Amino acid sequence: MKRIKSILICGSALALTGLTTLLVAASGDRDAKAIVRSVHGDVKYQLPGGQFMPLKVNAVLDPQTVLKSTAGAEAYLQVNGTTSTVKLEESTTVTLSKMENLGAGDSSTDLKLDGGKLLGKVKKLSANSDYKVAVPHGVAGIRGTDFQVSVTWDATGNNYTIVFTSVTGTIVCQVNFPIVTGGQDTRTLIDGQSWTVTGSVTGGTLVINQPQTLPADVYAAILRAFDGFPPPPPPPGGGNPPPPGTYVPPGTSGTYTGGDSGASGGSPPPPPPGDSVRVR
Repeated sequence: MKRIKSILICGSALALTGLTTLLVAASGDRDAKAIVRSVHGDVKYQLPGGQFMPLKVNAVLDPQTVLKSTAGAEAYLQVNGTTSTVKLEESTTVTLSKMENLGAGDSSTDLKLDGGKLLGKVKKLSANSDYKVAVPHGVAGIRGTDFQVSVTWDATGNNYTIVFTSVTGTIVCQVNFPIVTGGQDTRTLIDGQSWTVTGSVTGGTLVINQPQTLPADVYAAILRAFDGFPPPPPPPGGGNPPPPGTYVPPGTSGTYTGGDSGASGGSPPPPPPGDSVRVR
């Protein structure tokens, strides 16, 4: 009888241990990765609490990694598995704030652009997925869109200009008014439209321009920039695309998961027609 009881206790303990392991694994599987597709010039990455180190092709990047490019440099990354491909232009600083695989084809991606220019190709997302690019005092929500977002600072480092651009598809952009005013302004951009906002981190005047349709030559130049994006990786075995969090290099049929060359208030009504509105 004692032996039977001991066996039952041991079996229960093993079952509990197994369940705990499964829960931990399931939780860990939420975090997806970014894969570096190409690097040109001086681009560095920084892990939380670490030092900036040279970025290399095939590096596997975890959430909260900071990327920084210098003048004349650029890099392409596959972000959150096959969810998107982004390009860091020169003199750009961006943080891979969140990359999560939520299961059932759903994903959640947050990028934070502190300065410079970011171009991105985001595949059509499921209804339960989200993809956001945060900027100073604002954010852009992306859904199956080719986009371009830039943040430019003046010489004082206090005043910024943000330009949201929808290259193809739709993006929803929001900027926050100064604390003394409160509220937000939200605009929806479609193919070939851009929205420029100028503000200050010291809480000065916020200048919100009306969304504009890009001149034909400017729009054509942006489209050409997207021609240089690397093609999406083929799915494993030629079947359905792999889920977020996996990456398959071109010319292979297996699943690639890493490499050893790197780190693992209410909204106010829209302003009246015109060039801009100033909010203090």
